[in-house]
Amino acid sequence: MEEREKFFNKITKVHRFVLDKVEAYMVVGSGALYACGIPLARAPHDIDLEVICSDAQWKVFEALAESEGNDFHKNKEKDCALKNFFENKPCIFNIKVKGSDEKILVNIWRVKKFNHSYLCNYSIKFATVESTLKIKMLYGRKKDWRDLTYIIKNLTLLAEQCDKESDFEEVY
Repeated sequence: MEEREKFFNKITKVHRFVLDKVEAYMVVGSGALYACGIPLARAPHDIDLEVICSDAQWKVFEALAESEGNDFHKNKEKDCALKNFFENKPCIFNIKVKGSDEKILVNIWRVKKFNHSYLCNYSIKFATVESTLKIKMLYGRKKDWRDLTYIIKNLTLLAEQCDKESDFEEVY
């Protein structure tokens, strides 16, 4: 099975898990870029979600994270630019897939409203490339800058290749 197909299988399993636990959710981060076909140097190792949910629903995610010894979600977001989007850090835990030993690592951010524009595919919302890159650049992490550099390099190479293969003459 190809890498992208494996990723979409994981998304489908996460969709089944999350669907009845939240009011709405969206795939964000590298997973959204990957789903949109953007070239990445690496396949996403986890699935990032923004969720709109009740306090009771959020407590379920907190309990799942804490059952794995993770209390990262108790930390407030300190970065001024990111405080506008997220009050706290995400709940991080593994979703255990029924009938198998498979686990899918998820990072779940609780939001009051979605911070991204999005595309919808088979009832699953994926953050758009532009809004994902904006938030990734606000994080300022080295891995996000490496992703951006890789994306720019590959899109530039694609544009150069298309330009060389084009039969159209430029008219000014």
